[in-house]
Amino acid sequence: APVRRMAPHHLLVTLCEPALKHSYDTLIHLADIDRAWRAGVDGELAVRAARRWGIEPALRWGLYFAKQILGTPAEARPPSGALEGWLARWMREDRRWPGLGAVGYLSMAEGWRGKARFVRASFLPPAAEVESFGKRPGRLNAARRVWAAVVSAARGTR
Repeated sequence: APVRRMAPHHLLVTLCEPALKHSYDTLIHLADIDRAWRAGVDGELAVRAARRWGIEPALRWGLYFAKQILGTPAEARPPSGALEGWLARWMREDRRWPGLGAVGYLSMAEGWRGKARFVRASFLPPAAEVESFGKRPGRLNAARRVWAAVVSAARGTR
């Protein structure tokens, strides 16, 4: 029976975004990226798709880490900047933690206002959204989440 499948460059981009989201917490994320690349993806088409979808840094990170860890034959450089430097260092030192992907997403927000909006939305989402995850809304609980994130980042561990 005929089966539809994604274009290879779309598959690669689609694999890179959740790998970032999940902080590259399992090797399978990078192994999937490596496999997709080695299957013959057109890198330029992948970059253009990622740029259109607003997740080009996720593609660059995925290819960069796959190259560094698995030897994926991709010419990939990580995004540059202070947040990006932290992310690269934590990965290089194998200090992954669940919030590491958030650092990647924060780095993708444009400008200081965009980054501030991202942080605010991350720690102070609408009350209904917080409750939908079985958590208590409110500023005190938000402060606890902020503190837990700071401690987790400082430790750089799970």
